[in-house]
Amino acid sequence: MNSPHPEKAFTLAEVLITAAIFSLVCGAIMTTMIAGLSSWRVSEAKIQIQQDSRRAMQAMSQELRFSSSSGHLQILDDSGSAISTGTGSVIRFQVPLYTSQQIKLDSAGSKIWGGDSMENYWICYKVVKAPEKDTGQLKRILLDSNKNEVSSGSMVLANNIESVEFIGLPNNTYSPTSVQIALTAANTKNVTTSLKSRVWLRNLN
Repeated sequence: MNSPHPEKAFTLAEVLITAAIFSLVCGAIMTTMIAGLSSWRVSEAKIQIQQDSRRAMQAMSQELRFSSSSGHLQILDDSGSAISTGTGSVIRFQVPLYTSQQIKLDSAGSKIWGGDSMENYWICYKVVKAPEKDTGQLKRILLDSNKNEVSSGSMVLANNIESVEFIGLPNNTYSPTSVQIALTAANTKNVTTSLKSRVWLRNLN
């Protein structure tokens, strides 16, 4: 017996159109989600690289401010040669040594200088890059009294560093009263950040 209200079936054209619309909607949703995820990852990478750079800048500034221009600070180029203009990619310096919260003095009453509690040692900051790499590691390196690297005294302050520049102010390598640090970092997601900080030397006398 035939039903008075026969059921209507979807035609092939209607099914194809519905499937096409559904595919377009799903594609748009996926594209939006992927773009959002990519943006979130870039933002996360930017925050991370900024935090790492700030921590490195803070560490350098805190230690460097205790140095002095009077023969205890040198701004150098990559090869280790002093820069007459007071601008270079390497800095090495000494800080006063302490004992029981007091500065160590020699028999003449002068401050005893060094690094990491070692008399006549030096502290060095520079970027070390692997061959064919655009970025490298910003390192704090301990040097002995002959300015040779102490193998156990090396520490990585930050990764993904493109460059670091030290500028003695006034612009004289041998007698600055302050040092400006310019740091540029970049990672594989093409996120770049640049920081600057001026450090006033405390032990000028």
